[in-house]
Amino acid sequence: MAVVQFFQRITFIILNSSRTTALTYLLLLGCIVSVSYSQEVFLSVSGNQANKKETGDNTHQYDIWIKPDTNAATATLHIFDAGLGGVADIIAGTSETKTTFELIPFDQLYSYSNGTITIVSRTAKATARLSTLTEQQYLNRWTKFSTLSPSSKNGWILRVRALDGNDVNSYQLVVADSNSVTSIRNDWSLIAIDLSVCLFRISPTSEMQIRPYQSVDGSIYSFASFGEEQVQVGVRDAFGNSSKLPVPKGFFVPTLLNGLKNNWGLTISGSPLKVNNLVIKGIPSPMLWELKPTIVRQPQRPEIGIVQMASSSCNNVLLTLNEAAKKNLFDGTPKWSFEKSIIEKDSADINFHKPGKYFASLFFPTRGIYFPKYWRQDFTVSVNAPPSALITTDKLIVAPGEIVTLSSAASSDPEKNPLTYQWFVNGEFRSDEK
Repeated sequence: MAVVQFFQRITFIILNSSRTTALTYLLLLGCIVSVSYSQEVFLSVSGNQANKKETGDNTHQYDIWIKPDTNAATATLHIFDAGLGGVADIIAGTSETKTTFELIPFDQLYSYSNGTITIVSRTAKATARLSTLTEQQYLNRWTKFSTLSPSSKNGWILRVRALDGNDVNSYQLVVADSNSVTSIRNDWSLIAIDLSVCLFRISPTSEMQIRPYQSVDGSIYSFASFGEEQVQVGVRDAFGNSSKLPVPKGFFVPTLLNGLKNNWGLTISGSPLKVNNLVIKGIPSPMLWELKPTIVRQPQRPEIGIVQMASSSCNNVLLTLNEAAKKNLFDGTPKWSFEKSIIEKDSADINFHKPGKYFASLFFPTRGIYFPKYWRQDFTVSVNAPPSALITTDKLIVAPGEIVTLSSAASSDPEKNPLTYQWFVNGEFRSDEK
């Protein structure tokens, strides 16, 4: 499994089933000493003459919301590979696409309420600006762009745009301390207003997962993907249900009947292509995304076997995992659910109140990925009614030493199941005949 967090970390480890690769950016006075690349996610923007079928970009301008927490302190925005020529850039012929980065107070461009972002102005004056082409000082290295002051109540917008040209510029962002890009600041959030990304060297057996930003009611808003090549774009919820785009109505259930809260995220599969650019746009309004993508091996549902055993009461059933399922339980505790009750234990002794067939669910925990958090498995429990035991005898009064014959042949089972018989005298087993 590979787990990588971008835009928030500079040093990370990629774990693969066959090898472990450590990837570290070493920085000294703003210069990168050594760089090694593996699976990564970049933001991207393309010139207005680039192939739209390949890039998915028909606006050539994207906004990233840099949002302070309530108690945020002053920080610095850094940009990796701000110009063309980087490892994930696409240059068609002569480099001719300029990229402009502008920092603008959020409230001059947008308002935000109840999970919805609204445009209040198309343009505003920038407080900081950077225009790049192929300058060496930006190539495959971090650049300190601007100080971020929390005095701007709702933070800042980084507007990234490219006009003329047919090139694609891919870059990364991080909010950190002024003098150390490795000192990541958790009191600031990076949020994409619609998503234009470049998947770099993500294998066909892996996928990128990214979460929406504060969907108020947990619902899936309408959005579409553009420019994807040889990849599958879809959504997956917390319990393993998945759908390709467009997501059908009724696919997502925010809260299950047992009260468990659901959530969801976007998934984009890897491909044989080294570089894959695509755009995710909200319809009709922009969609907000937490810029904390993770790369994982595409989740595969494990073998989950459930063993049902008799318990101390006729109406109780003991539920537990079989040995194969226990081997797949790496972390967390299973949740067993019947009606509105949830039991979080390795096994569950559930009272079903009376004989009959019942529907129950197991929530089997995963690890190290956003989605799913649990694999949900529904199953049927059969609670048998107790048999009717009827004993007959050839004598009701006997003398000491006299033989008496007892019979249970008239006993029956309500479900017509076969019966077994055991006779005991003073606690001593005597017979298993009727």
